[in-house]
Amino acid sequence: MVNKHIILVGCGNMGLALLKGWLAGGISPSLITVISPNNWHSLQKMFDINALPEIKDSAINQNLDYTIVFAIKPQIAEQIIPLYKFLTQNKNNLFISIITGKTLSFFTTHLTKECKVVRAMPNLAAIVSASTTVLHGNNNLSDLHKHNSSYLFNMIGKTWWIDNEYQLDTITALSGSGIAYFFSMVNYLAEAACSIGLDAKLSNELAINTINSSAQLLVQGTNSPSTLINQVCSPGGTTEAALETLNPGLKELIYKTLYAATNRSRQLSE
Repeated sequence: MVNKHIILVGCGNMGLALLKGWLAGGISPSLITVISPNNWHSLQKMFDINALPEIKDSAINQNLDYTIVFAIKPQIAEQIIPLYKFLTQNKNNLFISIITGKTLSFFTTHLTKECKVVRAMPNLAAIVSASTTVLHGNNNLSDLHKHNSSYLFNMIGKTWWIDNEYQLDTITALSGSGIAYFFSMVNYLAEAACSIGLDAKLSNELAINTINSSAQLLVQGTNSPSTLINQVCSPGGTTEAALETLNPGLKELIYKTLYAATNRSRQLSE
């Protein structure tokens, strides 16, 4: 891996998921520096990494090649990103952003036109090395830098590269935010079962295992979702009765859900 040294900027839920995934994947703590004003001290103790409350020129060995990963909220990006402009002096440094909505042009504006930038959209499953991550980079990238980006995110799950940056807003809605839709489904299934009379603990366990086993069937790839639905359904049976209630409104709701998240991602780029 080129650019072995990593600077992780921000360590909230997603930043922490990346950090845990990389450490579990074998990256040495000595190669990671985390910049996180609120929890840097606890991170340093917990993971034996170099952690700082803010970036300092003096704390960075500029003779080294770095991968700088921005995992901060989009609302503070305009304030934070320019603080890292000094790292563009090393032309080998790679900048990766998982910030929702912030485009490649945002980074070349606030850093330099020549900087090497990748946008990545992972999800929270990075914690268990099962993230779905889609990547897109600017034209300044070398093959080695693309390989470097793939390496980091393959360590926490599966990766896909796309050519059209505009698609990242929809991808954010589908796989970045999408993991929360399934969490919501589990909650509602368990709550509904509980309201009908099942024990709350059992309802939750059954709902979780059901969605897990459903995912395993889909991942096998032997049958399409439609085929699997037909295999579960029996004419006049319970599944058919359930789907007759579920399907009429579900398609419209899913469309609205993805449109809402996609539009919000585009708003955050403004």
